[in-house]
Amino acid sequence: EAVGAAPAAGPLWQEFVGLTAASELGAEANETLVSSSELSATRKAYQSAVCSCAAGLENLARDYEAWEARVSGPQAKLMMQDTPEKGMAARNVAQQRLVLYAPLRAAAGCAHGHLPSGIASPKRLTAFRQLWAFEAANPQRLDPAKLLDRMRFALSQGVGALWQAPQLWHEAATWFAAQGHEQVAREVWTQAIELLPAQPFLYLGLSSFEERNQRLPDASTLLDRMVSPAP
Repeated sequence: EAVGAAPAAGPLWQEFVGLTAASELGAEANETLVSSSELSATRKAYQSAVCSCAAGLENLARDYEAWEARVSGPQAKLMMQDTPEKGMAARNVAQQRLVLYAPLRAAAGCAHGHLPSGIASPKRLTAFRQLWAFEAANPQRLDPAKLLDRMRFALSQGVGALWQAPQLWHEAATWFAAQGHEQVAREVWTQAIELLPAQPFLYLGLSSFEERNQRLPDASTLLDRMVSPAP
């Protein structure tokens, strides 16, 4: 599902459903009884795919409704639960995500071919901020755990294009901290300092965060590291 978080992952989801359903189709072709575990696996695959926020899955949503009607009969709506509604919300958001992720994906592709990579430009940083604001607004109404996963994915895509931009790391870490994800915020700041050890902005951000959380020795150590000469 980590790979499936990409807005262009529609073909991967379709292949995943096809592979999962293969054993069920094989049993039907051989005129043998399809097990409940095989049906459950296929249902879970369909529901995960339909609710994923990837573009190009409109036909798959219809396929799932037809499949459920065939295997569940009068119980089809009960078995689908709220999948159709979640799927509709995902389809509405998917195209917007595809557009917002495109500049960062293009920048990451160029950067990987011309190292050193990840240097920020105003245009790229603006693209990341627009994407971050969109995902943080949670238009798909994800639950808190899934929203956290979505934001971590957004950060990973931004890092691919802008890893040398301290603003990206600091702004993401600040958001995680404000949402109560303190350990995630700490991890983001720490990773940023490891990659960009000459950026005092990052030390100050993490030090202030640790001070607010009453971790004064950690805050002091960070400030000492910031002013220490490079080895």
